[in-house]
Amino acid sequence: MSGFWDNIDFVRDELQKVNKIIKRKVRCSEKTIESALIDIFDNNGKMLRPGFVILAASFGEYDSDKMTQIAAAVEMFHNATLIHDDILDDSKIRRNMKTVQEKYGKEAAVLIGDFLLSRCMSLLTVCDQVDTIKGVIRSMERLSVGEINQMMTKKRTDVSINSYLKRIAAKTAILFSLSFFIGAVESRCSKDIANRLKKIGFDLGMAFQIKDDILDLIGDRTFGKSIGHDLMEGIYTLPVIYALRHDKELEEILSSDKIEDLNYLIDRIIKNGGIEYSEGLAKRYTSKALKNIETLPNNSSKLVLKEIALQLAERKY
Repeated sequence: MSGFWDNIDFVRDELQKVNKIIKRKVRCSEKTIESALIDIFDNNGKMLRPGFVILAASFGEYDSDKMTQIAAAVEMFHNATLIHDDILDDSKIRRNMKTVQEKYGKEAAVLIGDFLLSRCMSLLTVCDQVDTIKGVIRSMERLSVGEINQMMTKKRTDVSINSYLKRIAAKTAILFSLSFFIGAVESRCSKDIANRLKKIGFDLGMAFQIKDDILDLIGDRTFGKSIGHDLMEGIYTLPVIYALRHDKELEEILSSDKIEDLNYLIDRIIKNGGIEYSEGLAKRYTSKALKNIETLPNNSSKLVLKEIALQLAERKY
């Protein structure tokens, strides 16, 4: 687990339990599956989504055994989608290590992702609210739609900002939103509080993905992400879409499918305001989340949420 939650004792301690649950659930008689999943969860990133489940649940009747299982399910669900994403994007590296599809092949990666989804679902049997199951089903549907949308708009220079926002809502914000919502609903929060937390999750997810797309172009390679990967794959994100509106040469280069100088393209995107515009929109989503956080009941988790929202907005990886 990365150090993202290190200064938040309650969440950090609960996430240690979550990790133990995950390690137990990925055991398998087929050692290829087990080995692949152990590698993933030994290097499992920020653990934002399970942390959000736990934070949201703390606004209600917190049950550690139940919530850590749900949080583990959410983290497993997220990583299953990443395994499948890497197949579709032909990604070689994630978090400074080989992706499952690169190490074991695409066919095995599909099945390893499916196995992880099945183990995720087995953990969700602790849920006793119908709204939780409905939320999971809707999220799976929207994730699939978002992925298809990304595939169908690859290498298209006429993609609108609105289309991009719908895509990232389906691919990223929906799972942030679900994490908050499940934690709230399963801890018996009022409907009003659950919906507010759901909206906070959505806005944080939108800001997070826009920031991710900025970092894909100007981030630091030492944090385990290839610079310009999406651009080279023909996945045009917000900075690129905005710059395309103001730069005919950029459109001609991307349309020709002959990208010879990635740094030159990134420089044109910056000069045409793509990064600046995207940073502004990410800040607006963060501001919306912070505004809703202010309406939550006063407790320590509210302060943590404010801190996390600001930390995500300023992150470098």
